[in-house]
Amino acid sequence: MERKIDFLLRRELIDKGLLRREPDGSRYWKPESE
Repeated sequence: MERKIDFLLRRELIDKGLLRREPDGSRYWKPESE
């Protein structure tokens, strides 16, 4: 259950542009703020 919440949170961050993701989902990272 907690994993699903984590997944939804990550997706929200990605939608807002605060998190980046590899196309195959293997890696997440925060974009460098300029």
